[in-house]
Amino acid sequence: MKFGAADNSASPAGAHSPAVLFIGYGNLLRSDDGVGPAIVARLAALFPDNPRCACLMPHQLTPELAEHVACVDRVVFVDASVEQSAGQIRIRRLHPETASASPLGHSATPEAILALSQVLYHRAPRAWSIAVGVANLAVGDRLSPVVSRAASRLCRRLTWRIRRWAAPVENPLSHHKDGSHVCT
Repeated sequence: MKFGAADNSASPAGAHSPAVLFIGYGNLLRSDDGVGPAIVARLAALFPDNPRCACLMPHQLTPELAEHVACVDRVVFVDASVEQSAGQIRIRRLHPETASASPLGHSATPEAILALSQVLYHRAPRAWSIAVGVANLAVGDRLSPVVSRAASRLCRRLTWRIRRWAAPVENPLSHHKDGSHVCT
């Protein structure tokens, strides 16, 4: 996994794991179904050199993602939804114990990936699922106008989160007004 850049590989994380992992999944050739990868690709372009932020854009969720998930502090799954109104954004907190399906099938749920991470690596990070309501699932490689606007709003919101979550690790020495240092 390349940190601070988009990558679809399944190689394990390196010694310096990112603080946050964004996983945008969906079919880029089905118009709005590609909103997850489109959002995550935008984020990867905005933070290409931030080693504390990683972005993956698989076609679907697979068990191999559990290894990447186990290596981060936070993970955000982004996908299209037919359950929301077009352009509506729904964010919900995820918990591995709520997994209802096996991650070993054709495709997995975000909760199943978290549960697998917990079972295999004894670690499941804080996690969220973001669902963006779709307007058009016809064959095509562009987002509908309403979903494109929602994606832009969401990118602005996530950019703020990335700056907060994936800020560079500060020096353990704190500087006081008098010039002295104290270890934190």
